[in-house]
Amino acid sequence: MGRSKLLAFTTALATNGLSALALAQETGDRSTSFQAVSGSAHEDVPGGNLLVAAYAIALAVLMLYVLYLTMMQRTAGKELARLEAVLAKRTNEPVASPEKKSGTKD
Repeated sequence: MGRSKLLAFTTALATNGLSALALAQETGDRSTSFQAVSGSAHEDVPGGNLLVAAYAIALAVLMLYVLYLTMMQRTAGKELARLEAVLAKRTNEPVASPEKKSGTKD
């Protein structure tokens, strides 16, 4: 619970900080009216590289999330096996193997 609260706090702090920076920009002598520009507009940043970078970051985040879920599932499985052993020990019953529970044979 503490980790999620810290993440929420950090996210809120970063969001508020970035919005404060955006509001603090000075407009200076710039005019707010439309002014026509002669010639074509030239982009300085290639869009293809940004697109590849965005997909790479999204894929990396997704892979980290799947790895996190795998580790959590493994931990939960170990805890379940431990609790089943403790319960069987208290009730003096043998621990059922996962193969017998599912009813399938490999």
